[in-house]
Amino acid sequence: MNNIRMGSGLLDDRWLLDNISRQVGDGASSLFWKDPWLDGVSLDARYAKLFDLAVIKFATVLRKCSHWVGGLMVRRGSGEG
Repeated sequence: MNNIRMGSGLLDDRWLLDNISRQVGDGASSLFWKDPWLDGVSLDARYAKLFDLAVIKFATVLRKCSHWVGGLMVRRGSGEG
């Protein structure tokens, strides 16, 4: 799990970004974990162990991606799962 959190342990560091695409508008109504993203499967189903670690199970894409600045994740305190 720590490898995934640090951006490694996948096929390469950009695997997730290179293999997911979906137009979500502003992301306010798209659920990060619950909407079908990969071949019609939600991220919570595909990555159940990561989902178990998430603090906020029904986070929107807007909320999850609001921490990304210039391609880097900026940590803004705890409880943002």
